[in-house]
Amino acid sequence: MSMKLLCVNIEGQKHVDKIRELLQKENADVVCLAECFPDTIDYLTGGKYPYRLYVPTYQVDQVEGEGPLGLIPSTTRVWGEAIVSQYPLLDAQTTYLSMDSYGADNIPTHGTDHHIPALIVANIKMGGETIRVGTVHLTWTPKASMTKRQRQNVAELIELLSGQEIVLAGDFNLPRGNDVYVKMSKYFKDNVPSSIMTTLDPEFHYTNKGQVKKLELVVDYVWSTPKYLVKSVRVISGVSDHCAITCEIVI
Repeated sequence: MSMKLLCVNIEGQKHVDKIRELLQKENADVVCLAECFPDTIDYLTGGKYPYRLYVPTYQVDQVEGEGPLGLIPSTTRVWGEAIVSQYPLLDAQTTYLSMDSYGADNIPTHGTDHHIPALIVANIKMGGETIRVGTVHLTWTPKASMTKRQRQNVAELIELLSGQEIVLAGDFNLPRGNDVYVKMSKYFKDNVPSSIMTTLDPEFHYTNKGQVKKLELVVDYVWSTPKYLVKSVRVISGVSDHCAITCEIVI
């Protein structure tokens, strides 16, 4: 049995038409979204993904334009992470990784410490089989550096998932090869092909706009434990400031 998964950081509502078209075209069984406004999910999915779990992570300072949804820019809108699925989400759990005094009732605002990383995990039942899927938008750091908080959050993530068989996808903000990435790779398999040089979009990512020399970093991943075979991994540009990743999970 196999399941198609797609993950992408959608950058709020800046690319909603591109993301909607992507989801329609790829027709994944399960989609993991980062930087997602909850009031855009219906539009993005076209009502096709009835099973959903959303967690707020960051109070956004601004929204560029109204866009096709007629949403008004605001200093009080909150985006977060989501898993949407064509199949039931069973035994779903959400856990905020520690970030000082922040939590579900105290979402950080612009200029504080960016988002609170939140881990979402759920069992996806397809036919007679169950696949455990997780997503997290991990700690952002300036200029792809490593920080104490990022190291702490990765250690927490590894501990939370200890002993679980899982496929974990999302924007990890971990450049491939740095010390924190190496720690992750001791526990989980990185399924993004080594031939992929970047998951930052060459045109839409803020560091690449108008630049001849593009910043190339792999920071988005599909990790897995030995129970699952992840194959047919593709990286898709031109849909958001990060590339989307699709893959097939075989149990």
